[in-house]
Amino acid sequence: MQGPDGPLKVLFFIHALDGGGAESQLRHLSRGLVARGHQVHVAFSDGDRTALEDDGVILHQLSASSNYAFRSLWAVCRLVRDIRPDVVQSWTLKYDVMVGLVRVMFRFVWVLRESNNLCGQAETLKSRLRIALARKRAHIVANSEGGARYWRQVTSADVGVIKNGYDFTFLDQLQRADEGSEAERHADAGLCYLGRLSGHKRVDALISAFLRFSASDDSLHLDIIGDGPERGSLEALAHDAGGQICFHGYLAQNQALSLVSGSCALVLLSDYEGTPNVVLEAQYLKVPVILSRSESHTGFFPAETAIFVSPDDPREVCEAFSRVRAGGPEIDRMVASARQFAEQWSLDRMVGAYESFYKALQHT
Repeated sequence: MQGPDGPLKVLFFIHALDGGGAESQLRHLSRGLVARGHQVHVAFSDGDRTALEDDGVILHQLSASSNYAFRSLWAVCRLVRDIRPDVVQSWTLKYDVMVGLVRVMFRFVWVLRESNNLCGQAETLKSRLRIALARKRAHIVANSEGGARYWRQVTSADVGVIKNGYDFTFLDQLQRADEGSEAERHADAGLCYLGRLSGHKRVDALISAFLRFSASDDSLHLDIIGDGPERGSLEALAHDAGGQICFHGYLAQNQALSLVSGSCALVLLSDYEGTPNVVLEAQYLKVPVILSRSESHTGFFPAETAIFVSPDDPREVCEAFSRVRAGGPEIDRMVASARQFAEQWSLDRMVGAYESFYKALQHT
């Protein structure tokens, strides 16, 4: 260990290096900490090493064969023992449990990052085990007030909030490449969804509303970007739409955000989120957003920055589709307010907050 006042040695555990919101935040934070002179180790099961290996981050690939096999637990134990980090942070449920089990055996600073707003969600066996392990052994960092409130309800552990940060450099480059597209939204621009295809994301509600809308107006199309366990059932639900609904699967960030940038609206009807990265990215790109009235959304995004709808009311969702297609002063004002809101979420702010948090833990 290098002490509370010098460079930190940080060890992250995550299932993959590439993918959704948690993965992108890990990449941003890892690069930012290295740039500030800290040593960052990332242990992962899957993903493309090139996502981080050229940024000074030390990578450790673990077996992805089994969630709780003795071999996997021993690998986590060995890394903690050999690296002797100042901070160990777990980023996903699998590694929350793994690191928690190792923390029972050895004393080290464990930070558990909560990326979802889980208030009111049913507990599973894994989540109950995670809670039991985190009690009095973990410092909880949520990226939303809802996520922090959940942990305050189920444990007496230390709980804080560090909101996500975004590297808008890439988005600025994307906007320059598509200069003029925002002012002249194509008449054939479609709707867009970007995220994991899992049940709580309510992509089924989006498709159902789209099918209702296209029954009277077949000029609109829907791009669905992402993959997940619900993809097969969602494709079956969308079958009658023909080519109006396109499933792209997982796309690289530049490809995915180019589709978002060229759409007439991003639609996210999920039951809960942490900090929905893609919404902030769309708002920064001046793309209108249609969101569910979940607490994750209404408690995070100001009312003037989005159109809020009920996923269970397809008529209301269809009306939102019509509003973004028609455009006009109301939508222009919403887009301008959303851009101002998104600009507040700088990457440097987020990295600095984690750095201060980690250093404070060295004095406890």
